[in-house]
Amino acid sequence: MLLPLILACSGPSNPAEEPETNTAPPSPKTVESPWIGDAFGFSLDATGPLLVGAPEGPIGRAYEVLDEELVLVFEEEIFGAAGFAVARDHTGAALVGAPLAEDGNGHLYRDGTLLKSGTRALGAHLRVSGDQLLASESQAYWLQESFTELPE
Repeated sequence: MLLPLILACSGPSNPAEEPETNTAPPSPKTVESPWIGDAFGFSLDATGPLLVGAPEGPIGRAYEVLDEELVLVFEEEIFGAAGFAVARDHTGAALVGAPLAEDGNGHLYRDGTLLKSGTRALGAHLRVSGDQLLASESQAYWLQESFTELPE
């Protein structure tokens, strides 16, 4: 019974250092779209450098925010609401959904290159988990290359 009491009374050999309390949080950054009315920030992905979708306006776009700089990473040629959804895949590549492209069939782009054409609003929603990509269509979804229809 004496041993636990002795151990309890002996203090720690090295007291823990207290963290500094006067460190200020990082200041917020403000980045503005170069275009008025483009719905800049409609979609976001922060798994790498911030990826920002701007699906409205004459054409849809997607940007990366690098420090204080806004870098255009995708700009569609014909309006299809590109930037409605954005994500990064497991390699860090920028994925951009354009659900209104090709008369509403939808397109999915990877680093500016067409990855997949849809049949009805492909690319309105994108999710990445590990190396798996989930992309929505109206009443259906793609998981990698597997297409699944949903009941009406």
